[in-house]
Amino acid sequence: MSGWIKLHRQIWDHWLYQEKRSFSRYEAWLDILLMANHSDNRVLLGSELIEVERGSFITSELKLMDRWGWSKKKLRTFLELLEKEGMIQKKSDRKKTTIKVLNYGLYQGSGDHGETTERPRRDYEETQTRMIKNDKNEKKDNISSSRNKPKVYSEDDKYYRMALYFYSRVMEVATLNNKEHLVRDANLQKWADEFRKIVELDKRDTKELKQIIDWATSDPFWQTNILSPSKLRKQYVNLAMQMSRRRRSDDRKNKVNDNLVFLRAQLEGGEMDEQTGSQLAIDQSIGSLPPFRS
Repeated sequence: MSGWIKLHRQIWDHWLYQEKRSFSRYEAWLDILLMANHSDNRVLLGSELIEVERGSFITSELKLMDRWGWSKKKLRTFLELLEKEGMIQKKSDRKKTTIKVLNYGLYQGSGDHGETTERPRRDYEETQTRMIKNDKNEKKDNISSSRNKPKVYSEDDKYYRMALYFYSRVMEVATLNNKEHLVRDANLQKWADEFRKIVELDKRDTKELKQIIDWATSDPFWQTNILSPSKLRKQYVNLAMQMSRRRRSDDRKNKVNDNLVFLRAQLEGGEMDEQTGSQLAIDQSIGSLPPFRS
């Protein structure tokens, strides 16, 4: 198929053209040709009278984004490609963006008719080939951006509740040590996500997790060193081992203390239940014992 047609700007008023949609790149390129001035002109912009050459027009990125239903990234990628292909020239400042269609006469029917039909077709085909590749890259970027978008946790979410509980424990310690400014502005959404990682990625038991939180925020050393879920996650194994070791040590001390109480009760005439090992009728004897020291 050869030849060319004249396309009047009245097409803008046609109901098909006015349909609300996201423009294809071909439609955007056609729209640029239609917006270009067919002769030299002057435009009043604010209080400034600006000379606009034939084949040029004044616009802005925001106007084109709204007109074509595009994102800023897609618009800039498209205009940069047209510049690279020698199809337009773009100049921007704080007030405006000026776009000039290069070789505008080819699209207006002046000159050789063979070139008039061939050049636009080549421009279109080459632009489409490159833009298909760019479109695929843009879709990949959008997918990647969607995947990297942080999850928002509701106040009813279990990980948000974990973050809130941990925050209350840490704030209590921080207040006692006049360090509340270190945790006052904690990002509970990030904290909730950190607890999600502890449970889902690290496969930690939630009951044990709560025990470690309670123990770490009560321990004289760890309570001032574990002030965020990320620190808790990093030191989790160490905390779990120390907590277990301390508890075994406390159990041994309690057993020794119970044995001492039992022996003293026997010496002072107290009685012990043989099945449960609990002490009976020795309240006065216990009250007279000196405190146990480890």
